[in-house]
Amino acid sequence: MAIKVLVLDDEREIVESLKKFLEMEGDFEVLGETDPERALELIGRENVQLVLCDIVMPKMDGLEFLEAAKSVNGLVQVVMMSAYSTVDRVIAALERGAADYLMKPLDLNELKEVLKEQVKRLSRWRDLVVRARAVQDASSQKPSPEETSSSPLSLIESLEREKDQFRREELLGRLREHLARNPEEEVVRRALSSPDPFVRNSVLEVGRSWGEEVVPLLKRLLQDENHHLRKLVLDLAFYVPGDGVLEVFREALSDPDPNVRMTALEYLGERGDKAAYLVIVKLLEEEKEPMLLATIFETLAEICEEGKTEELLKKFREGLDPLLRRSFLKLVSACGGEENISWLEEEVLKGRWPLSREVVDAFISLLSRYPEGKVSSDFLRLLKEQVMFEREPLGVYQVLKLISLINPEEARGLAEGLKTSSQEALSVGAEEFLADVCED
Repeated sequence: MAIKVLVLDDEREIVESLKKFLEMEGDFEVLGETDPERALELIGRENVQLVLCDIVMPKMDGLEFLEAAKSVNGLVQVVMMSAYSTVDRVIAALERGAADYLMKPLDLNELKEVLKEQVKRLSRWRDLVVRARAVQDASSQKPSPEETSSSPLSLIESLEREKDQFRREELLGRLREHLARNPEEEVVRRALSSPDPFVRNSVLEVGRSWGEEVVPLLKRLLQDENHHLRKLVLDLAFYVPGDGVLEVFREALSDPDPNVRMTALEYLGERGDKAAYLVIVKLLEEEKEPMLLATIFETLAEICEEGKTEELLKKFREGLDPLLRRSFLKLVSACGGEENISWLEEEVLKGRWPLSREVVDAFISLLSRYPEGKVSSDFLRLLKEQVMFEREPLGVYQVLKLISLINPEEARGLAEGLKTSSQEALSVGAEEFLADVCED
């Protein structure tokens, strides 16, 4: 079974770089996040076992996140990362339960060793739980008549008081069984409102067994005055199969709470709901909050109505807020037409857009879709200079890949020269690129 890993860093480039590295290593199911609060939700909802977490983040200090993550799941292993490491900071992280500590820039060999140790530890724990469960099953007794007759609301109260993990799993099983048979509104509301994350998650798990008949119930819950509960309703709706549940997300686009609207947008994007496209485009005219605008761009990128996107891109790319560039580039990458190649090249050459990892990825996406697209010799020269400044193998690999879409022979020759470089990032990135070229 693959271990579920979450990468948390406020720099999107680092998140994407580590995600790709872990995916290349294999045996990991990798999630990425730049927002600590959303990362905590993922730990509870997705049964994350291992977290690679930056310490210096604007919204929440990494040490605060470490304690919060342990309160959500006491068994989650959190490896801290920081470029600003002092003895006190390292000791503080380890005292608060960090599984390990890595200093930036990351040494990939050291990272591999740390990952190997964590995988070994988690595998050992999983074996222990399996063996303990077998012993428990062999010696378990039937519940008393009083317990058997407990109402689902009483089960929730018992769960919130219970400390024994095996007993909690038994009670959770009975609660899930009841909800699967009969999703009563009062019980669902009470479970989603519980301070116990395991109770809340039990409802989310049951959502997979429901059908579209629960859509009216979810819509009623979406009117609750508690915005935290409304957001959890959307989390629950995401697990319910069928397109009928998309109505719940569409209604939530007009929710008064921006976090609820943002969650609805993310889920509509993940479901690829093309019917919501025009409504989402309209939100671009109404929303002012940068985080929401960024989410709208990313949702439109996932839905990707190519024939309708070009006018939208022309309208927003001039004078775009720098905070929205990454998200806007995702829309350009996914749905932009051939003319965006020359537009983006001009922005880079004139210094208005830096040649960042996202920009390189956008060019790769556009030129892969439009192989007849042309770039200038000035831009090619800039790319050849850029590859020498990359400090991670993935960055070197991506720039070489972009060069290969413009001039394959030049990219191969450059990579052959770089593979003997004394700089590890250059040599490793070049070797990985050449290996892929040979496979192709």
